[in-house]
Amino acid sequence: MVSAPKTPAASTGAVFKVSFLGAEGAIRVVDCPDDMYILDAAEASGLDLPATCRGGMCGACVSRLVKGTADPSDIDDLSFTMSEDEQAQGMTLICMTRATSDCVLETQSDWGYSLGVCEWKGATGKFTSTPDPLMGAGWTAPVSK
Repeated sequence: MVSAPKTPAASTGAVFKVSFLGAEGAIRVVDCPDDMYILDAAEASGLDLPATCRGGMCGACVSRLVKGTADPSDIDDLSFTMSEDEQAQGMTLICMTRATSDCVLETQSDWGYSLGVCEWKGATGKFTSTPDPLMGAGWTAPVSK
């Protein structure tokens, strides 16, 4: 995994509730300190969300902010990954975005959304440890012997 250096932030001690909306009404709520990126807080709470570069470049971690505020200012060139229209729709790259209030985010479907390629389909993420295949009919867990 390739990661960009994290930008340290001064904490005021605030901790925000970040709610992740998933498919079929699933909701997961995590605590997110004001000096932590949203994706890091999610992972520290046991959520496995799509992410690749962790540098605000690939777009794999995109979520849609539907309520609350967040700060993506650590991303050097947000326009490289997201258009102004996508930003206006609330799309945010949670790998390098910090919550600045309690937030509600729609999660994407396991790597299924590509910025600039299709319309956002709402909260389609799944909070399971069984991945959905990008192609094919399904995934079968290995049989233990």
